[in-house]
Amino acid sequence: MSRSLILFLILHLSTVGLWSQNEYYVKDGNKQVGVTLVKASDLSNAKYCKVLIGENVHRYSPEEVSSYGFKDGQKYVAREIELNGKPQMVFLELLDSGEAQVFFFKGDDRKTFFHEVDGKLVEIPRKNGSHNYKVQLKEMARYCPKVERIAGLVHYNKASMMVYSHHLNACTDKPFPFIRFGGFLAYNLSKLKPSTKTYPQLNLISYYIEDQIAYGMFIDIPFKASYLSFHTEMIYSKYQFHYSGATVAKTLDLEVNRTALLLPLLFRYSSSRKTIRPFVNAGGVISYARNNYHTLDQKTTDGNTLVTGGFIDRTQVGFAAGIGTEFNLSVRNSIYIELRYVQLRGTSFTHSLNSSEYNLIAGFNF
Repeated sequence: MSRSLILFLILHLSTVGLWSQNEYYVKDGNKQVGVTLVKASDLSNAKYCKVLIGENVHRYSPEEVSSYGFKDGQKYVAREIELNGKPQMVFLELLDSGEAQVFFFKGDDRKTFFHEVDGKLVEIPRKNGSHNYKVQLKEMARYCPKVERIAGLVHYNKASMMVYSHHLNACTDKPFPFIRFGGFLAYNLSKLKPSTKTYPQLNLISYYIEDQIAYGMFIDIPFKASYLSFHTEMIYSKYQFHYSGATVAKTLDLEVNRTALLLPLLFRYSSSRKTIRPFVNAGGVISYARNNYHTLDQKTTDGNTLVTGGFIDRTQVGFAAGIGTEFNLSVRNSIYIELRYVQLRGTSFTHSLNSSEYNLIAGFNF
């Protein structure tokens, strides 16, 4: 093994060691690095810094330790705030390092936020007289108008305030994740298809694509104020199919009139780009037919046989996957288009016909 390779391995292992031992605490002005901290709840972390030494856990108060940090980047600093009318030392969680420092505190009977102004802590309560916290957030961003515009979208929780703090320090106009509602129209290309267990006579029919118009509404909920979200919809769709098939001995006509409510349960990831935002989503779908009328007319030399029902389950389940682009019109409003594939099958998993469809969706959120 060459010397250069040995040197590379030594440097690599040393770097890994340093990065894997980045938990720390500061006591009496000395920073202790490479320690093992015990992470607890927000309430407990605000009271003590817990250090694992051997098999014992040592607890340090804010009077003993000035700051500490976990390897995942979560940091706490010891500061004095007013609790129950008296000054008290606590650990505040620093949500983002930068010029605009925002802190989170979880106490026994409340949670609140602070920001630093000229070296002094100023509380950001949920309600401050006739104003709420969003007024203060807007004032904090007065030097960065593009962040000031998103103050109204911030929720009073740690994840949302952390993202706002990061936007504020970077003075960025990236989209701010928030809960969104909207509506849409869809142009569907659908087709029924037999399964391996479908009645034999249904395999004699030629199935082809039919088009429909559907409409619906959605709610999009981000996970911890990130660009990954839970996206669910309620879609009203009316299907009409008329298929036929023939053999030497008989002809078959299948007619389907089905009005269904579809409930896609999707995970969506959106780009953080400012104006044009590609996205992808995928997940499960549940379909329930309020009207599920379908008949099979079999004509033979001996006469006609009309069979009503039994070919398509009222309830279907499946999956959906789509790709699209969102166009931001403002910090709150946008339009989007999406191409989606949906596949459904009956819940009885017996003789039911399955279905597949492509959706071209155009929507608006407000």
